[in-house]
Amino acid sequence: MSPDLLLQTILNGLMIGSIYGLSALGLTLVWGIMDVVNLAHGEIILLGAYLNFWLFTLYGVNPLVSLLLSIPLGIVVGWIVHTSLVRHVVGKSGLTTLLLMFGLSIFLNNAMLNLWSPDTRTVPWFRTSFVTGGLVLPGSRLLAFGVVLLMTAALYFFLLRTYSGKAIRAVMQDAEAAAAMGVNTAAILRLCFVIGTILATVAGNLISLVLPFAPANAIQYAILSFVIVVVGGLGRPLGALLGGLLVGLVESFTGTFLSQAFSPAAVSVLLIVFLLLRPGGLFGHAAR
Repeated sequence: MSPDLLLQTILNGLMIGSIYGLSALGLTLVWGIMDVVNLAHGEIILLGAYLNFWLFTLYGVNPLVSLLLSIPLGIVVGWIVHTSLVRHVVGKSGLTTLLLMFGLSIFLNNAMLNLWSPDTRTVPWFRTSFVTGGLVLPGSRLLAFGVVLLMTAALYFFLLRTYSGKAIRAVMQDAEAAAAMGVNTAAILRLCFVIGTILATVAGNLISLVLPFAPANAIQYAILSFVIVVVGGLGRPLGALLGGLLVGLVESFTGTFLSQAFSPAAVSVLLIVFLLLRPGGLFGHAAR
């Protein structure tokens, strides 16, 4: 194995894994704080991807502009889904929330199939690659990696420095105590779901730049996000990011040295290993 090949494999894994981590950030926040398992997470990710694709294809909109527009898209979708569906099942049995979100997943997936067909799409933008020594760094993946770093930094600033962010952390630790201290838990749960949706639509926007996608890929992205949540620990944003990087590395090494066809199996093995040996994830917060 040449050093250049090894380093190229690591870089590829880190760049794609960062996007996976961003997509899982939204899921771990919603699941960890609201105890709602969002089975429609993959479809919400694809909404961001399709936004970028159609704006670029039909109107020639720069994907960087689409990236900014995916934030209000996430706000609108998150608010509608929470207000019309999710808020009615918060605190109810896990089976009730699972069935509700499963129904939403089926509805959104079938809507995408009927509106946009099952065809595989991609956004052919910023295909320039940067060559350094023996390494090839695709421009779109570098851009996506930079956006993930910015989004993660913004999320941590929000959680650590703002009143709403501190309220989210308080509700995560003890919702009853937070309510007793005057925190509007209903508003905080709504805000948390909206933030999770924004992170998912932004991640979908980035995915459209680096990977082909179709409605059938929704379950793939949802499963990857669930694996990352287990690996990183439920309700742990840093764990989600590191878990995404780890999953990206597993996929990259498997695809490079075995076959891309074995990547899903390798990710499944990673999930099983963590469930058996470290069910609390990297930071010890067990998935429920």
